[in-house]
Amino acid sequence: MRRAFLALLAFSLAACGREATTALESRLTTDRGPSAEGLRVPGWNEVRCFDAAARRKRDPDGDTMDNACEDALAAAFAPGLKVAVDCNYDPGVGRQGGEYYYGVQPYWYRSSEVAPLERRVRLAYLPAYYWEDCGSPTEGHVPFGDGHDGDSEFFIVDVQFNDATRRWATQQIFLSAHCGTLTGQRCMWYPDPTSTTVTPTGTAQPFSWIDGKVRGAPIIWVAEGKHSNYSTREDCNGGGLAGSDTCERDDRFYRFPVRLARQNIWSRAIPHQACVGASLWGSTRVAPGTTECFWPRRTFYGWQGLNLGSTAYSDILAQYAGW
Repeated sequence: MRRAFLALLAFSLAACGREATTALESRLTTDRGPSAEGLRVPGWNEVRCFDAAARRKRDPDGDTMDNACEDALAAAFAPGLKVAVDCNYDPGVGRQGGEYYYGVQPYWYRSSEVAPLERRVRLAYLPAYYWEDCGSPTEGHVPFGDGHDGDSEFFIVDVQFNDATRRWATQQIFLSAHCGTLTGQRCMWYPDPTSTTVTPTGTAQPFSWIDGKVRGAPIIWVAEGKHSNYSTREDCNGGGLAGSDTCERDDRFYRFPVRLARQNIWSRAIPHQACVGASLWGSTRVAPGTTECFWPRRTFYGWQGLNLGSTAYSDILAQYAGW
């Protein structure tokens, strides 16, 4: 009888041990709220992304965040882009011609002076268009309407992990729209992308989301020719010089491509590569032997040679991403 009791006790303890061993793994992967806002990113929560003692952690850019987590979040929240077939459209790859890089870095956030610090992750998407800003189809050759080689547009998506739902959720979004020009009033943050945003020229409507998953990957409307970015078609049609931006012919849709680890530009302190050639997608729309830079402060020419270019990505990352 005693031997039977001990055997039963040993079996029970072994079962408890198995449950204790798998409890953390289950907590990392279980989707606790299928209708909750945000996205489940399998294998990655706040602890796994930042735990310095995590097994096999890889942080070559020195920002305290596992680079595999950086790449997973960049892929999960890659925006959907509504575009038109303009001078920069590359039919060979089915999207606007560009090299499509991204940067990912964590930061601390608090909602008020007395609120606790919370960790967020900033995802900066850099399409790095290499043909040109074509100019607006409704402006013609007038000031601010003419095009230029290279187009350093960008969008920023800030995300945060929700421990209750086990999901990462978009908190705020930044869209470039004529930044640094007299018509750049819509170059701005959308502090709550699920509600109407007050702008210097009126209001901007809430975002739509990939697969309808609120606070997941946003859908961005890209103005034909100018490539300025908006939350809706209606807002796009009211942007630019005297409302000259248009998304009326935005009939193509694709996700910002996140497929290669070398698309990650790492950090200013430890860049992946300071300058890169146009080699990611094999496009024929680049000048042979040209390079562009993300961290050194150099004009962006879109791999077209040294013609009239656009704002250096280094300045953009410093001013808008805070890097």
